[in-house]
Amino acid sequence: MMLRFLLALLWLIPLAPVSLAQSRTVEVIVELEGPQLPPGQARAELMRLLKAHLGQMQGRLKIKAAGGFWASQSFLVRVPESQVERLMQVPGVRRVYANRAVRMTQPVASALSVPVNSGSNWALQHIGAPGLWASGLRGQGIRIGHLDTGVDASHPDLRGKIAAFAVINPDGTPRLSEPYDSSLHGTHTAGLLVGNNVGVAPEARLVSALVLPDGYGTLAQVLGGLDWVLEQNVQVVSMSLGMEGTWTEFAAAIERMKQMGVLPVFAIGNSGSGTASPGNMPDVLGIGATNASNQVAGFSSRGEVRWGAPYNVVLSKPDLVAPGVDVLSTIPGGRYMAMSGTSVSTAIAAGSAALLMSGGFKAEQVRQALFSSAQSLQVAGSGRGLIRLGEALAVLRPKQPDNAQGTQPSPPPTPPAPQPPQTSPPQPGQPSGNNPLPGEKTALLIIETTGADGAKRALDGLGFRTEVMQIKPEQRPGADKVDDFALVVWVLPANWSDNWPEPHRKMLRAYVEQGGRLMLISNNQGQRPVAESSAYGKGKATFVSGDLGSLSVERQAQVFQGVIHQLMR
Repeated sequence: MMLRFLLALLWLIPLAPVSLAQSRTVEVIVELEGPQLPPGQARAELMRLLKAHLGQMQGRLKIKAAGGFWASQSFLVRVPESQVERLMQVPGVRRVYANRAVRMTQPVASALSVPVNSGSNWALQHIGAPGLWASGLRGQGIRIGHLDTGVDASHPDLRGKIAAFAVINPDGTPRLSEPYDSSLHGTHTAGLLVGNNVGVAPEARLVSALVLPDGYGTLAQVLGGLDWVLEQNVQVVSMSLGMEGTWTEFAAAIERMKQMGVLPVFAIGNSGSGTASPGNMPDVLGIGATNASNQVAGFSSRGEVRWGAPYNVVLSKPDLVAPGVDVLSTIPGGRYMAMSGTSVSTAIAAGSAALLMSGGFKAEQVRQALFSSAQSLQVAGSGRGLIRLGEALAVLRPKQPDNAQGTQPSPPPTPPAPQPPQTSPPQPGQPSGNNPLPGEKTALLIIETTGADGAKRALDGLGFRTEVMQIKPEQRPGADKVDDFALVVWVLPANWSDNWPEPHRKMLRAYVEQGGRLMLISNNQGQRPVAESSAYGKGKATFVSGDLGSLSVERQAQVFQGVIHQLMR
C-alpha cells in the first residue's frame, strides 16, 4: 500500500509552477487506509518518502508534523488549495479534511474564591463518590488523559497529581514543559478529576496536554494531544472540546482507543440543542449536565444524531448525565470557582470511570456498568440517566452466594463444644457487644464529632444492644473490635476523608465483605441529605451525608432507622 500511495502521489509533481503561484495554500489532514501503523515504525519510512517527493514542488507542499498522528494514521500537510481534490483521489487515502478550528465547551463562572468546603461537595455526594472512597477505591493506579487549556500544578489541591505535561504545538507535535494553564478552564476540570478536596478520583494521576491555548486550538493539536496522552499509558481520556455538528475526523482515533482499552469521555456541548463532535460519536461516553435537583441543565446539548459513513447509525445523545451546575473546583493561583457546563459534568464522569477502574475493572466493563446502573430521569437530554457510583460498583461486584466458591453446598458446621454457664453477669460499663445473647442485634456506634443523638436514638428504637465509643481519629478501633458487631455506625466530621488511611479502609472493607453492615454518617452543612448504599461480598455499606444538623433529632432518628432497616435486610 505504501508503494502504491507513493507512486500515485508522483503524478502531482509535474504541475506548472504558475498554477502553484496562483493557488492559495491550505493545511489539510490526510488519513490513510490499510493496516494500522505502529508508532515509530512504518510511518517513519512513509514520512521520509513523502517529504522527499512532495518537497520537490517548489517547497509549497511539505509535511508539517514530523511524526504524523499514529492513533488516527494521518498526516498534516500544507498543499495548494487547487490540489486538495486530487489528493483525495490518491489510492491509499481514506479521507482528506481541513485542519479545522476547535474550541473548548465554554463554561459559565458562578463565583470566585469561594471557600473549598462550601461548593463542590454536592456533586461528589450526589454521584456517591464518598461511598467508594470509604471502600478503598480512590482512583489509585489510574492515569487520566486530560486535553484542555493546561493545568496549574502548584495549586494545593493538585500538587503531586500531574504525572506528565506537554504543550502541543500548532502542527501537532508535543513539547514537554513545566505545567501551566493558559486560561483557567484546564485547572478547573483537573480539580474535578483528581483534586484532593474537590476531585472524584483523588489518587488518580493526570497526563495533561495543552491543546487549547486560551481556549482555542486546531484539529492537529487535538490529534497530536491524543497521540501523546495515549503514549503515556492512560486508561481514561477526558476532553471538553469539540465542533458543532457531525464530524468524522476523530473516528480513527476513537477506534484506536477502543482497541487499546481506553475509555473516551467527552462533553456533548453547551448549545442547548444540537450536539458537538466528538461527544456525539459512537463508542464514546457523551456527557450532559444536571443540577442538584436532577434537572437537565438548559445549556446541555441534546438530540438525535444521524451518522453517515463509516457508522451509518442514528443515535440519541448524550449517553449519560452528571452534575454540571454551580460546581466548585480549582482555578490557578490557589483559588476556587464554581462553574457550570458540560465540561464540568464530563470531568466528573471521567473521574467516576477512573474511580471504578481502580477496582481492577476494564473500560468496557465500566462503561456497561455506568449504563446499567444510571438513575433514569425520564426526560429529554438525560440519556441513560444520572451516574450513580454505588450502584455501578454493585453491578461490577455483585453479591456472591455463600457457596459461590464451589458447586456443592458446604457441609453443616460442626456444633461448638458446650461451654460452662456464665457464673456472674457483666459488670456495669463492660462492653456488651462481645457476648451477644442468641438472636440479639448488636451495634457499635463510633462518634468522632458532635450531633450523634439521632443515630443513638435510631439504634435504640430498633432494639440494638449498642456500645458507644466517643473517640478522636487517632483512637479509631481495629478489626479486633469491629468484627464483634453485626452493625457498625460511624459518625464522622465533614473533613473525614483527609484522615482516612489505606489500612483503615482495607480493614472496614474486609469487615463488610465478610458479612458486616457499615453505616458512615457525615454532616455537611448546606447540602441536601443523601444516602448511598453498595453491596460488597456478603455485606453492605451505606454512606449518609448532607446537612443533617438542619433536621431535628427525632427526624434524624427516623431517617437513620429507614437506612438501617434497608442495610440489615
